[in-house]
Amino acid sequence: MASRFVTGPARRGRSSLTRSPASPRVRAGADLQVDRYDVVLNGELSPAQQSIANFFPSRTDFAGGTRADVLLQVGRRLEVTPGVRFDLFGSEGATAAGIDPVCPPAR
Repeated sequence: MASRFVTGPARRGRSSLTRSPASPRVRAGADLQVDRYDVVLNGELSPAQQSIANFFPSRTDFAGGTRADVLLQVGRRLEVTPGVRFDLFGSEGATAAGIDPVCPPAR
């Protein structure tokens, strides 16, 4: 019988900064996560098991992002917080990016 297991150490980091001596208050931050997956297959695998194992190779995944916002005091009881976030993701050589809020393309 074949033994199978996955080890996956993860590393994470996060930082943030707030500047608020005067109005408006500005906040910013960044975060990063790296996950390593090591797939270990010991023994003989059946063809079906090998087919499934091919979908889950050893790999390193990452995700990171930055963010910023501004706290605006509009009235005595109303605060508006516009902000933006940018993220980058990667796995097995493929990458993807995201930004929020999404801005429509200019016409």
